Amino acid sequence: MQPEPLYRRVLGSTFADLHPNLRRFHESPGSAVGVGHFRVRRHPGRLRGTLASVLGLPPASDAAEVRLNITVLGAGERWVRSFNGKPLITLQTVRQGLLIEQAGPTHFGFAPSVFNGGLVFRSIRVWLFGVELPCELAPSLHATVVPTERGWFASVQMCVPVLGPVLDYEGEVIPQWKPPSRC
Repeated sequence: MQPEPLYRRVLGSTFADLHPNLRRFHESPGSAVGVGHFRVRRHPGRLRGTLASVLGLPPASDAAEVRLNITVLGAGERWVRSFNGKPLITLQTVRQGLLIEQAGPTHFGFAPSVFNGGLVFRSIRVWLFGVELPCELAPSLHATVVPTERGWFASVQMCVPVLGPVLDYEGEVIPQWKPPSRC
């Protein structure tokens, strides 16, 4: 038996307030796919560029071809975001009421909220190799997902203490709905 969809578990009763496109996408059984074109900006500076490369973040592009593949994996989800064919892979789960997104040895904890049918994410806890980082040392992620007629517009920003903004990307995601089953 499949567990309740991840975003339904983390959002609770506010899941019903999501725009129908987002609700349907996050309830897709087994897997979901979206495509689009994003503007990706790496902020200037040698240290920022090195950090972005080490973390496997996408290179700068005015119109990166993006493909999002989400696969249910146990009680969580595997997210593969490909920017011009270069994958950025994360795992999402729920722990102690937080949405946890794992990227390599780093875990970001979010308390996402629904706003005008979309989603707002702001990292509130960060762990590196299992050790929670104090706020003053923790990188931060902020993302918004705004419904559109065809899908949604996503905007993501990553900042690191002392360095400031490292990366941001934004663009529209168009879900690739599976045809209905003929059973």
